[in-house]
Amino acid sequence: FELEPELFTSWTALTDALAQGEVDGAFLLFPLAFEAFRKGTNLKLVFLGHREGQILIARNGIESVEDLKGKTVFVPDVYSTHHILLHMVLKKAGLTLDDIELKTGFNNPRDMVEMLQKGEIDAFVAAEPMITEAEARGAGNILTLSHDITPHHVDCVCVLREEVIANNEDAVQELVQSLVKAGIFMNNYPRQAAEIGEEFLGWPKKLLLKSLTHDRAHILFWDLLPRPGEFAKLQDIAVNEMHLWDEPLDLTHIIESKYAQKAYREWTIDNRKAVKDKGTERTLPGSFKEALDQLDVLFEESILVTGLLRIQRGEKYPKGVDKLSHVPVSYGLFLEELFDGRETLLQTDVKDMKGLAFLRPERTNIPDRVILKVSESITERILTTLSFSEETISIQDYSEEKVVSDLFSPRYKLRALKKNKNIYLALDFTTFRFLPLLLKQNQK
Repeated sequence: FELEPELFTSWTALTDALAQGEVDGAFLLFPLAFEAFRKGTNLKLVFLGHREGQILIARNGIESVEDLKGKTVFVPDVYSTHHILLHMVLKKAGLTLDDIELKTGFNNPRDMVEMLQKGEIDAFVAAEPMITEAEARGAGNILTLSHDITPHHVDCVCVLREEVIANNEDAVQELVQSLVKAGIFMNNYPRQAAEIGEEFLGWPKKLLLKSLTHDRAHILFWDLLPRPGEFAKLQDIAVNEMHLWDEPLDLTHIIESKYAQKAYREWTIDNRKAVKDKGTERTLPGSFKEALDQLDVLFEESILVTGLLRIQRGEKYPKGVDKLSHVPVSYGLFLEELFDGRETLLQTDVKDMKGLAFLRPERTNIPDRVILKVSESITERILTTLSFSEETISIQDYSEEKVVSDLFSPRYKLRALKKNKNIYLALDFTTFRFLPLLLKQNQK
């Protein structure tokens, strides 16, 4: 595809251009995208622009959210994430939007800083780099970050006109893949990103660099997968508490996540190809044991695992494994015995396969599958990290033998089973090997 970026400084001009087909897509505030969709612009939301990054800043002398009562507060648009976040933070402070004077609309984003410095407004909610500029000018002080209001929230989104997607699916996929890599690039190379931003946006690169590297993590670009549930929470607030719309929008009609899901998967594969072997210092673990050691460090405890290796007919069993049994009467009892350090071989009657070997991580054999015995909190962190997978990941309660046997089945890339207080999580070896890298990225 060929991309021709066009810079807009007015939300109204941008949404009009999108509605009239003058542009094929846009990055804009998600409530504006929802409003445009409601008005008949056929859009699909395919990616996020960023997460978090919104800040409530007030003129000097205003020290708390409670001090905003009776004051003039600016947000870019009524249909904005800023407006919803302002409602949320006021509610937490025991105030409502009726307790302030709300002001909206600007010709240029920098107008907000000018208005605050001149005393035309008492506070505003905006994203970077306006906040860093306001602080640099001494125009005000930060009252709260949007991270403190609702962590990891969505904000700006990338939308494309439906006919553009229908006629150019390969190009759309390529575009979203490039945006995934751009987000990772901005996280990893903020100095170079700031230089690019200066050329395109006209903001000084020093200001942009500070915005991207602030120790309070104002704005995030590493996880830009659109998830309907995250929009639903904010939309419910906008409908039921703020009455911006009469009823909620069916998010399945506007959010299309498949391009981002595939793009993140492709990024993971590309990342694997790009990583060079640097011994114990390499980013990507090379063996079962290395991956487990990295997980132990990340979770600050020893993770119990077993590796499952399928032995095809004609292949030899791994050496040194003494026990050879048939499939047990109870998979549930067998499951609990897998983590006592023993190695087990099971004969099977499955076509083309003569057995299953359950091996310790120290083995040089590469398993087909890894089964972890972990707590609910660790399971939640792992499943959250792997949530860009197309497959829905849910934790099942142990109720029948078949459910347990599914942990061993190659049909399921990911499987989680709860038995008593333990979670048994089964995943293919490639996913397990990438897990430490993805968890580290998620921590950032």
